[in-house]
Amino acid sequence: RHYKEDWHRYNLKQHLANRKLVSEEKFCQIAENDDMSSISGSESDSETELSSVTETEELTNQRVSHLLARRAKILFENQEGHMVSLYQCLLHNKKSEPTSEHQLVSLTKQLPAMKNWLIIMLGGGHMAAAVFNGSEVVRHKTFHSYTVRAKQGGSQSGRDNTGKHAKSAGASLRRYNEQALTQHVQDILSAWAPEVAACQLIFYRAVGPFNRSMLFGGKSPPLNKGDPRLRTVP
Repeated sequence: RHYKEDWHRYNLKQHLANRKLVSEEKFCQIAENDDMSSISGSESDSETELSSVTETEELTNQRVSHLLARRAKILFENQEGHMVSLYQCLLHNKKSEPTSEHQLVSLTKQLPAMKNWLIIMLGGGHMAAAVFNGSEVVRHKTFHSYTVRAKQGGSQSGRDNTGKHAKSAGASLRRYNEQALTQHVQDILSAWAPEVAACQLIFYRAVGPFNRSMLFGGKSPPLNKGDPRLRTVP
């Protein structure tokens, strides 16, 4: 046991000096040709080294939190020295940000197994959605409805919410189309319920109250705002 502690202590020194860690077999060879006391170090030295390691870990964790708060993407360097860029939203949502480098790496290693995704985008009367299993498209649907006010832009419901309830034929048609669009979107997601339930990640784009209401509004919304799988499309 004491020998194991010496090996661990030696590797701590290597780590603090930014040198390569050694295997147990290599440490045995070093120990045979060196004074074990110089490898082991004093008890006070060990405490200092361990304290330094703890401080280093705390600083690393602070850097991780700082980087996550400021960047949409995270950069990793692999063993071959290649840089890999990932969107943060692939690894976690806003409520479950990792607090350490270890957690961040662990989440990254889990990503290759998370192959089932739902991607849905809503805006301007357009709807595009698909369920993916890796590169395979399991379900997909696109369509468009006339809901946007010509030249002026914006949804008819948004205009109505300002207190200006237009009575023109165009306004009436847009109101009807908004209701039909909402029902259509919710019917599609209801029909896809088994596939959506199997998804590990759900990405959505729905800017504005009307678009978000199609996903999260009504008595039986197709998606739950508290679902940890939810991410906004970057």
